[in-house]
Amino acid sequence: MQHPSITKALETIPVELRDGVARWFDRLVSVHGNVDLPEDVTRQVTRLIACSEFASLVLLKEWHWFLDCRESLDAVPDRAELDSLVDAVRRDIEDIDVAKE
Repeated sequence: MQHPSITKALETIPVELRDGVARWFDRLVSVHGNVDLPEDVTRQVTRLIACSEFASLVLLKEWHWFLDCRESLDAVPDRAELDSLVDAVRRDIEDIDVAKE
């Protein structure tokens, strides 16, 4: 039996996707125990699982990380941190390109 917030969230996605997402929640409960998330978070997770098999696998594997970080996921990233990350990725790509030559 699905938690009421999961049942309600399943109603927000196309009928064709509901069984697969419901099975994912069943597996989540069997692996990590009872899942009690706020309704808005359950709705967001439902949409994510419905849209991405990769995300569903990662989320299932990293559930405790998700729970630890979920409140900060809506936070706007610091612009300086993003710029630093982009610069680091750009340097890595440039290093790979130089190594290929």
